[in-house]
Amino acid sequence: MIALDTNTLVRVLTRDNPAQAVQAADLMRSSDLFVAKTVLLELE
Repeated sequence: MIALDTNTLVRVLTRDNPAQAVQAADLMRSSDLFVAKTVLLELE
């Protein structure tokens, strides 16, 4: 299981860096994920 941090989610949502956004999206598709409540709060 992979724990995602806020930066990874921001890359996918904003696509501010296209290369990193692709890598983050690939990571999110490849495995079981864990997102802590604090990460979601920070993302908001």
